[in-house]
Amino acid sequence: MKKKYFLFSMKKSFNLSKEIAHYYGNIIYSKKFSESVRGYSIFLIGSILHHIDDVNELLFMCNEAFRVGVKNIILIIPFFKLNIKNDFCFIKHLFSHLMAFPLIKKIITMDLNLMRYIFNIKYIDYSIILKKYLKKKKLDNISIAYNYNIGVDRANIYAKFLKTDIVFCFKKKNKLMNNIKYENIKNKNLFIIDNLLFTANTLLMVTNMFKNQGAKSIRAIVTHPVLSENAYKNIEKSFLEELIVSNTMEIDNKKLLTKISILTCANIFAEFMHFITKK
Repeated sequence: MKKKYFLFSMKKSFNLSKEIAHYYGNIIYSKKFSESVRGYSIFLIGSILHHIDDVNELLFMCNEAFRVGVKNIILIIPFFKLNIKNDFCFIKHLFSHLMAFPLIKKIITMDLNLMRYIFNIKYIDYSIILKKYLKKKKLDNISIAYNYNIGVDRANIYAKFLKTDIVFCFKKKNKLMNNIKYENIKNKNLFIIDNLLFTANTLLMVTNMFKNQGAKSIRAIVTHPVLSENAYKNIEKSFLEELIVSNTMEIDNKKLLTKISILTCANIFAEFMHFITKK
């Protein structure tokens, strides 16, 4: 007899949770805790963008699960907004508490590079999803770029898969080093790799620089699209040909641009959940 699992969602992840439930198959998607989950393992999914509100919601749901007698919780946080300078101590403190919470068995996240070296967090790499998509593009003369240190590991993954070279670009003291010349980008189809996009200012500065130095086309691969109002306008007017993102954060359909391609991560989370529950 197969074990029964339940999936619950925080407000910001309703659509992604439904998709995951669809891919997973043998799981019950529910919006409210009840006595029916007593003694069962549950998945709790939710991205955290606004620290106070989202963290309070997360902790409230964990307490509710404890109150109704859940056996254990597998916590899925697709995206956790991280400002290394301002938020590191807060996040470290929060994850310490979550790991110590008696019901939480595992924490799963996607492309949150820094935290996986501090805690025993299960980490999913978005590049798994993108490989098939990039292969379908059938582009030749490709190069991979990353705009600062956070993208170096992922840039290497894509470069190895596509059997191509890497262009290094970076910013110093929040200013792009425009005087750097990249001799190997002329007539190249460039992919810029990053984990997070908010204002898109740095990305578009890099895009303009590469275009001015002779790049044929420029696309960006960003896992978490936390896009500001100005970001949409700037992307639409830019030389950027395509912005490829995941659905860890929901994008308003009214704001969706023709340049933005969304590749769902629901199937990868569902596969990972199957792997965990079979152990």
